[in-house]
Amino acid sequence: MHRTVVLLVCLLLSACATTSRAPVSEDVEGTQPVSEGEPSVTEPPSRVTLRMKDTTLGEVVRRIGQESSARLVLMNGIERSRIKRISFVNAEPGVVARKLAETARPRKEAAGTAGFAVQECAGYFFIFPPDYDLLLDLSLAGKLGAPFEERVDRVAFGAYVPLYTVLAWLGRALEVTIVADNAVAAARCGELALSDLPLDQALEAILKSARVAGVTVDATEEFVFLQARDNMSPHSSLLNGDDLTAEQREHLEQRVTVMLPHPPSGADGLRLVGDARRLEDVLDPLSEQLGVPVVAEKGLGELPVNPAVFTQVRVQTALDLLVRQWLVLVPEFGYQFTGDRVVIRRRTAQEKAG
Repeated sequence: MHRTVVLLVCLLLSACATTSRAPVSEDVEGTQPVSEGEPSVTEPPSRVTLRMKDTTLGEVVRRIGQESSARLVLMNGIERSRIKRISFVNAEPGVVARKLAETARPRKEAAGTAGFAVQECAGYFFIFPPDYDLLLDLSLAGKLGAPFEERVDRVAFGAYVPLYTVLAWLGRALEVTIVADNAVAAARCGELALSDLPLDQALEAILKSARVAGVTVDATEEFVFLQARDNMSPHSSLLNGDDLTAEQREHLEQRVTVMLPHPPSGADGLRLVGDARRLEDVLDPLSEQLGVPVVAEKGLGELPVNPAVFTQVRVQTALDLLVRQWLVLVPEFGYQFTGDRVVIRRRTAQEKAG
């Protein structure tokens, strides 16, 4: 099923905000005249008409995203690059991307630096410093599977938004489950403006903007999980699966929607929490949403829990995704359904070995 969502979240650090000057009126070499039959204001044009000066690369991309359907993505860290003057008239997105990459200059420019590079991807243009060409190998095409063949109408995020915030908003808006482990989720996104493209392309662009290269994608009919390659947390962390009662098995199979650190109240929507919370702080809302008390072994209450949305997943899946987020080089944590409660605990030496 294909669904469409409009998702506009621009959370910018005040230190990165700039003020635009009035548009300039000079003619620009190499642009094309606006032809008749351009899309109406309700359907943003894919071509770009824009004039700005004394501004930044991030602000230009933001304006382009507001006024057109051009798909541009900046790697985090280059949004404050200076642009003395830029002007486009009915310019194609590829022309825009390459001109921006050529024109923008870092605030602390090294001698001989000749601007940024551009990668033309299936659904967007990615602007990045040449030294980060490792990001060019990242591709999610065909890796998410049929349950995630959504189309995203518009996505606009400002620089430095945590990746876990982006994934939580995408999951909430599309009613899917997209989660990353703590190593991946802590990355900060770059300025980006995307429109009308498949979810796999949008997610790929978001990861590139956040400088996430080494990532493993695990996609099932229930979820997409993004995991650092050195994270050895297993697919499932249920420690007593062979000893469950029929009632416990039935409960683990129930479908739930879980919002962490806690569900919204009234019409508040999904609350954007800036930082991870401690495990001990989310146990009560987690228990309420799973329909079973969840407790943690002494000493585990300080483990970090990022904001996340699990949509219509099994109770067991929600618990697995929670534990799987903790970055470990060997399986370290798990949970046990004992009596009428779930206990999150460390694995024994035998459990680690087996």
